[in-house]
Amino acid sequence: MITYNCIHHTVVFVYPHLTLVYPHLTLVYPHLTLVYPHLTLVYPHLTLIYPHLTLVYPHLTLVYPHLTLVYPSPECLCSAEGSLSNVCDPVSGQCPCRPHLQGLTCELCSHGYWNPSSPRGCEPCRCDPTNSHGDTCDQSTGQCQCRSGFGGRTCTECPDNTYGDPLIGCRSCQCAVGGTEPGGCDKRTGACRCRLGVTGARCDACTRGHCDSFPDCEVCPSCFFSLDSNIQNLTLGLERLSSRIPSLPGGSLPTSLGPRIRTLEATLTQIRDSLPLPPSSARQVNDALSQLRRLRDQLDQVDGDLSPQSRAPELGTQLDELQALLDGLGLVYNTKRDALRNSVNSNNAGAFSSIKDAYDDSTDSAKSVDASGKTVEQSKAVRKDALDLQNQVQPANTRELEKLNHQLNTKPDLTPTAKQVCGSVRFAPCTPAQCDGELCPAEGAPPCGRGERCEGALPLGTRAVSDTEEVKDRLKQLNGKITQAAAQIQETQDTANKVRQSTDDLANQMRLARDDLYADLQETRDFVKELKDFLSGETLTVMFQYLQ
Repeated sequence: MITYNCIHHTVVFVYPHLTLVYPHLTLVYPHLTLVYPHLTLVYPHLTLIYPHLTLVYPHLTLVYPHLTLVYPSPECLCSAEGSLSNVCDPVSGQCPCRPHLQGLTCELCSHGYWNPSSPRGCEPCRCDPTNSHGDTCDQSTGQCQCRSGFGGRTCTECPDNTYGDPLIGCRSCQCAVGGTEPGGCDKRTGACRCRLGVTGARCDACTRGHCDSFPDCEVCPSCFFSLDSNIQNLTLGLERLSSRIPSLPGGSLPTSLGPRIRTLEATLTQIRDSLPLPPSSARQVNDALSQLRRLRDQLDQVDGDLSPQSRAPELGTQLDELQALLDGLGLVYNTKRDALRNSVNSNNAGAFSSIKDAYDDSTDSAKSVDASGKTVEQSKAVRKDALDLQNQVQPANTRELEKLNHQLNTKPDLTPTAKQVCGSVRFAPCTPAQCDGELCPAEGAPPCGRGERCEGALPLGTRAVSDTEEVKDRLKQLNGKITQAAAQIQETQDTANKVRQSTDDLANQMRLARDDLYADLQETRDFVKELKDFLSGETLTVMFQYLQ
């Protein structure tokens, strides 16, 4: 048993293991003394609000020493970003929200705003009023609800996987779908936006360091990167060694040039040994052989140090020139050899005949040249006259050409006509000299809608056709309703005819009943008359009157 004594504002807890459930219990009496220091208070916010409370019964006894309070007051769960403080309404739990935030804990943005987790507060959606279905957007991403033919967060761009100006016409992205990020390509330029591990103009290949299994470009194993690092180090070492080797004329040599040089050298040696050449030709052959030897020595010197990928386009050009020189020397050699053989095998008579024939040919050629002198003079005169005529006509032609070029640069300007015909939004002039971009909107451009300003014969005609189709559909609906109403009217008329027929039958029956009634009445009257005639006494007369 625990005794609660209140003597001179002193409270004594006899049992040390008593547990109070509210840990932050505030005791207002300054003279309150807790005898046992191990007293545990569990609930933090309990406050004794009556400081002048008087305990009437000093010998108050707590019967249940292990009594525990188990229902705490609810804590506020206000959003740290969206609320002004962590103090909420004690009844409803409503937290004080920042501007453009709402909800019990201030975790939602107001209508037309998004991004409640932003430290700056909710941001406006800014949805395009023409291209979107409203001014609301997704609370997390800010994505507006775009109409068909528009995309982007605020519906001012082309839809995903397209690019360009949505008012003129969007084009499809020329990208591999499996290798691009969501959206496909850049909305303005159309450049493909490759996802991680993918490369290429169309995002259709795996990058270095990823397995070649597009579109599943997984990262290569770690052994690949170790090998790649070693290869790069070796490549850098080869580049440093190559920079220290003196470069050859024309650059470095491919490995296939050595056999070509040796073949050229052997051919030139064979020609030099088989034919005594003039001093100039012998000098050229010796120079070529010397240069070939120098090239061969230099090739042997650096052949082991050169990279297999190196090429020498300039040295290849020099070898081609040497080959051409070799071909020319071979032709001279063959010509002189044939002439020597002919001169050795022929006799003097044949030589004299050849000389005479050559003299006759030379004489005829000289006469032909002399005869053509007059023709040459005439051609000179004609050429001079043509030049004079050209000089006379050329200035006028030049002026006309410049005038024509000026006209082509300024008119006809097709931009106003395009606005009148197809509703073009182009402002730059379109002349025969220069007309960049599209003149009319593309086929995929959205038509001008109802209530919007619509320019151009083609858009007006398109909207007229659309309005005609709409009126046609409405007329079809109206015709269906009229047909349905006519059927209902016919059904009503048939019902009315049946009612009228029934009424006529009833009227006929009533008429027959009336005739029968009149007949019975007439018979009654005749019977009464006969009875009156039969009865002649006063008593009978009185009884008859009574009956009437």
